[in-house]
Amino acid sequence: MDDFLDRIRKRYESAKREHDLFRRLWEDAYQYALPARTKFTGSTQGENRAADIFDATAVVSLHEFASRLQSGLTPTFSRWTRLRPGQDIPEAQRDDIDKQLDGITEEVFAVLHRSNFDSQAHEAYMELGVGTGTLLADEDPDDFIRFQAVPLTQLMLDRGAGGTIDGRFRRRDMTARELKGEYPKATLPQNVEQCFAQNRDDKFEVRDATFKVNPQARFEEKYRYLCWLENPKTILADEEYEGPGSCPWINFRWSVAAGETYGRGPLLNCLPDIKVANALVQFTLMNAEMATVGLWQAADDGVITPSLIRLTPGAIIPKAPGSMGLQPLAPAARFDVANLILGDLRNNIKTALYHDTLGPPTGTPMSATEVSERMQDLYRRMGSAYGRLQRELVQPVVRRVLYILRKKGRIKVPSLNGRVIEIRSESPLSSAQNQQDVMRFQGFASTLAQTFGPQQVIAVLNGARTAQWLRSQYGLDASLVNNEEEMQQVLAMMANAAQTQMQ
Repeated sequence: MDDFLDRIRKRYESAKREHDLFRRLWEDAYQYALPARTKFTGSTQGENRAADIFDATAVVSLHEFASRLQSGLTPTFSRWTRLRPGQDIPEAQRDDIDKQLDGITEEVFAVLHRSNFDSQAHEAYMELGVGTGTLLADEDPDDFIRFQAVPLTQLMLDRGAGGTIDGRFRRRDMTARELKGEYPKATLPQNVEQCFAQNRDDKFEVRDATFKVNPQARFEEKYRYLCWLENPKTILADEEYEGPGSCPWINFRWSVAAGETYGRGPLLNCLPDIKVANALVQFTLMNAEMATVGLWQAADDGVITPSLIRLTPGAIIPKAPGSMGLQPLAPAARFDVANLILGDLRNNIKTALYHDTLGPPTGTPMSATEVSERMQDLYRRMGSAYGRLQRELVQPVVRRVLYILRKKGRIKVPSLNGRVIEIRSESPLSSAQNQQDVMRFQGFASTLAQTFGPQQVIAVLNGARTAQWLRSQYGLDASLVNNEEEMQQVLAMMANAAQTQMQ
């Protein structure tokens, strides 16, 4: 076991070296846009972490980016995905299985809404603005699942085959009391037990690693979790997870440059503008202070003591007879030019963080159609990252909840490989594309009616299949629409009723 732990520690150090390459870049992003986050060098509780921020455009826009992305991808207290029959399900069984999967979907979101997913997801979305968001989804005895947003200051990643995340490593400082609560079954060393008995708050370095057991098996989901105390070297936990959704770590990235493990978010794209805007506001405030208080010069006549002069209303400043006393000194330059480019810089920051969608409510109010079109334009701009977030966030969250529910015996579902059961997103971001498909279908049906007449449309289109397709595009419950057999029965009843009325 000692040799195995040494190998994992070497892997940890390798991941840490790659993590350190990004550290300077992340420190700048945290300083100007996420000042409340714990710094890489450590922070104390209650300290003022926003002392160096003079322009809050990036701070406000990043919060708006996280809120907008959450409302578009995983809206609060809404059902933003649905389980659907895959390609291997026969057509005759799809309707019945679809209704059963709707019940399982309701169970999944009942668990998510009871948990702390919404609050922790918002924290992770702000980290996503930097490039990489992380959620730790642990089992909870009361609410089935408990989420925790893990910042980049604690987490190190290891890249595997195909650019996927293969290893996750974390470093924490914990007290003896925290170790007792987190690892109740672990055999703690003597120095930790002494701290616990004496109720001391000494900190101990704890490291943990979650990695694939067989890296060569790319599609095999079997993981091992190892946690150890660094000094003295003691293993606290050693567990294995197997099956889809068994890994508690959910790592999602905005975009990934070739050969890199960590993502690069929209905040990094506008970081130069953020720095310049912050410096401009700082210089403007300094210039305003000099314009208010002024710069002064005085002759060294032995009467005026500059260190004792206070420029306050009613102050009397002595001067020698015949001397000039205090004289105002004109500043070397004016910073009015800053206002010319500060607006452009702020607009660039808002555009990069998707905070410029609707604009201020001035002038004639926008129509509902204009608002809808502009929101769909926002979703199209986010579309480049939507596919990656779908694979690395939405599907892993649902798979993790399904794994826990199946482990506790609450549900029974077959394989989630996409061929038997698929996870289909129904968030507003995906609905934007669905609405485009519906509009194209409506244009097609309207063209048919204008060209060949309404009766020809009825002859060309299959009513039952069209209704099912429209139901899926709008994300409605499967039980609301009759299947083809039920629709034929209703049509037969209507025809019999019409015939009876004629007679």
